[in-house]
Amino acid sequence: MDKVRSLILLARARLRRGAIFDAVATGLVAAAVVLALIVAVAKLVPGVAIPEAAVYGSAALAGLIAATVAWLMRARTAATDAKIALLLDERLKLDERMTSALAFEKSSDVYARAAIADAASIASDSAMRPKVRAAFPAVFPNRGLGGAAAFAAVVCVQVFVAAYQ
Repeated sequence: MDKVRSLILLARARLRRGAIFDAVATGLVAAAVVLALIVAVAKLVPGVAIPEAAVYGSAALAGLIAATVAWLMRARTAATDAKIALLLDERLKLDERMTSALAFEKSSDVYARAAIADAASIASDSAMRPKVRAAFPAVFPNRGLGGAAAFAAVVCVQVFVAAYQ
């Protein structure tokens, strides 16, 4: 049963890392949007002078708030061991072996012991950990890269484009 739990913990860690990447990507996009609005006002409205620290501080604060909100929204709906076991079964096509092992963990029935032994033997396979990593990819979302590129472009506009007179 320890091997089954270790696979569930690995999947949980991969899901959590994906949630962090998603929150950071959301923060980057929000920071880019806020920075674009502030720079547009600073460059296009005559007579408006916004200090550099306020421009970048506002964008950083917006990004931090958006990333925090995105993280809290995901953390609020944290997956239970049963949900993660079901995800493992679905993504690895294990025919609900992990879910059954969790459900029957405290049972002394012969069928339950057999189901747990079956799940433990599958979880003990040396190829399972790489399969779990592949089934639960923790990759940085493309929108985060787009947000970072947009942020960099807006910073270039702030630095290199003169204000409208």
